[in-house]
Order: sequence, then C-alpha cells, then structure tokens
Amino acid sequence: MNFSTFKCLILLISIAPLFLSAQQKAATDLVFNKNFYDMENQWVVFPKKHTDSAYAYGVVYVDSSAGFTFDFQGTFKVMDDGTFSPKPFSNSGNAKVRLETNIAQVSPLSADRLKQLNLPQEAAFLKHYKVNMEETRNIVTWGRHYNHVGAYAKALEYLLNAYAKEPHAAGLEFELAFNYNATKKFDKAAEVLNVAMRHDPKNFWFYRELGYTYMNLGKLEDAEKTYSAGIDLAGQSPQKMEMAYNMAYGFFSVRNKGKFEEWYKKAEQLIANPNSVMMRNLNDMKQKL
Repeated sequence: MNFSTFKCLILLISIAPLFLSAQQKAATDLVFNKNFYDMENQWVVFPKKHTDSAYAYGVVYVDSSAGFTFDFQGTFKVMDDGTFSPKPFSNSGNAKVRLETNIAQVSPLSADRLKQLNLPQEAAFLKHYKVNMEETRNIVTWGRHYNHVGAYAKALEYLLNAYAKEPHAAGLEFELAFNYNATKKFDKAAEVLNVAMRHDPKNFWFYRELGYTYMNLGKLEDAEKTYSAGIDLAGQSPQKMEMAYNMAYGFFSVRNKGKFEEWYKKAEQLIANPNSVMMRNLNDMKQKL
C-alpha cells in the first residue's frame, strides 16, 4: 500500500456518516451497528463509501498514551458467492489510525469470517497492550480514554471503580467530574470537585471544571468566584482563556451587560489572537447585548 492509498484509508474511517450504495455487493453478516469503543481488542470492519471497492478490516485497541486506535490489517472484497477475498497489508502494525468521536459504526468479524481471512481469534500484537486493571492508574487512564470518545457510561464504570479504591488518585477526580458534567449530573460534579479542592486547593483544573458546573446550575456568582480563583492559579495555561470566555458567555446568557463587559475585557486580554473563534464569538455576543 502506497502513501496515497493509506491517506485514503484515514479519510475513510475519519469521516462519518459513510454512505453505502444499493448497487454494491454486500454480505449479510456485515452489520455496521457497533460503536468502536464497544469493540476493544476485537477484529472489526469499517463501512466503505460507494466509491470504494473493498472494506478495511483490523483491530480496535486502546493505547495507554494515545487512546483508542485502529490497527489496519488489510482490505477484502465480497465475491459473488459471498466469500471474502482478502488483501492483507504487508506492513501490518505500522498503519494505525487514532479514533475520535466522529467515527462511523463498525461491524464485528464472526469466527467463520476470521477463518476465511486466515486471522487468529486474537491479534498477536495485543499482548503488548494488556495492562493490569487492578492498578488504579490504569483504571483512571481507561476511564479518561472512554471519556475522550464520548463513551461516558463505560468511562463511569472505570472511574467509580477507581474512586471507591483511591479517590484522590492523580487525574481521577477531574475525569469523574468531567464525566458528570458531560452527562448533565451537575450536582454530582459539584460534590466530587468540592471534596477534591479541599484535598488539593491549588489544582486549577478543579476550578475550571467547577466553574462550568456552577454555570450550568445557574449559580453565576459561585461560578465567577471559582473561575476568578482558577485564573489566578493557572499561570500561563491557555485554560485561562477558556475560563474567562465561559464566564463572559454565562453573563451574556442572562443578559447581564455590565458583568459581560467586565469578563469580555478579561477574555480579550488573555486571548492572544484577535481573529480566533473565541474572540469572534465574544464580539458577536457584544453586538447582541
């Protein structure tokens, strides 16, 4: 496979939805109804566009650093008799695509199809990615990766498991609060973050997340105090821009012009690029008040 072909592969599995043509040959056991994050360590097939002649297959796994990844193993065509005609990728293990939230659903490969494609039940390379899920840091890492792709229910299983064992483990309280905020369980997020901040009062990430929580609870005064403290603690972090922007938006949403202008000025000072999306949005809000 040359470089241009691999670029096409990345495009194929990075853009959703993917449209299938009624004229294409299909196999009845290829059903694209599984989220990739539910198929960890399994062989899967991605749907093809109407311009493609073959399906891409490989393994979905979690890299502890990079997160959800697709290891591309090759392509196959569906023949007239329904069998799969494979074309394995010669550099298997070197074609990896990081999976994000906008990926199309996939189809698992049955045991019979694995035999037809001359594939083992489990890919050999997976042994290098197996981790001890009894260790809290690994549980937190997996929870973070599931959060990242929007698999919040699965992430919560990992995070609550870790929280019961070691609530102040590195990164855990932030990920748990992030999960609660993402699923609109704002009271639970506030509870976790207030405990976290008593334990680690200088962690500006807690203030960043709690400010968002308070905004969604309609507690703008508490949000303002929290974001102000977070900005003071954040040093040179670009998160300062986000906190100021969020607070300006909060006051814009309740049509408090005086407070909006106060936070507009703070955000303007922190946002280096006057043509950034943040600044354009703020200017749009300013015109509407």
